[in-house]
Amino acid sequence: MVFRFDPKVDNVVQVSKQDYEACNASSPLNIYITGHDDIILRSAGDSYFLSGFPGECEGGLKVRISVEPSSPTPPTILTPTPPTTIPVFITSFSLHLQSALLSATNEHPEDRHAVNP
Repeated sequence: MVFRFDPKVDNVVQVSKQDYEACNASSPLNIYITGHDDIILRSAGDSYFLSGFPGECEGGLKVRISVEPSSPTPPTILTPTPPTTIPVFITSFSLHLQSALLSATNEHPEDRHAVNP
């Protein structure tokens, strides 16, 4: 997490929950004053930050950050893709069509060579 602010007119103070609720910056856990402060929260739980300048916290310049405990990633279960039946249907259909056409042309072989008088 990064706090960016003008250090000439503000700072960020990390405080306890009680000091956060009371906007009390007089007992800070940490003070950030550079205006470009990188903060890494390594443990689960709530952290409380507020402006240490008078009147800023009371005006709403405060934030509670909640870090959730990490949970193991559930295993990925791969399910096979169901086979498609469309190509089988098309192949079967074309085979039946070919069989039907062959049957139709071979029903009366004598008609194929008949000569009209």
